[in-house]
Amino acid sequence: MTLSRKAKDAIKVALAMTMAYGISLSMDWDRPYWAGFAVAFVSLATVGQSMIKAALRMLGTLIAVVVALLLIVLFAQDRWLFMLFLSVWVGFCSQIYFCRSGTY
Repeated sequence: MTLSRKAKDAIKVALAMTMAYGISLSMDWDRPYWAGFAVAFVSLATVGQSMIKAALRMLGTLIAVVVALLLIVLFAQDRWLFMLFLSVWVGFCSQIYFCRSGTY
């Protein structure tokens, strides 16, 4: 069985990230997660891809914060409505993710 180029690249990045994180933990660094971030950013093809990925993550975090605060404001006193709308939101986000990744 032959793996695709994308699968091989993903395995290489995963191994490199695991090794970098393991080495930084064994050396007792203060913030070993930066080693993983370094591998992730170096593995991208261009600087532009890194910047776009960072911008999209910040935008996604901002949207999540706004929705979380909105849910808390609207349903602070009713836990069942809160759970219902939180479940709907998680389902919506999962649907978007699976449709975009092509695994759905």
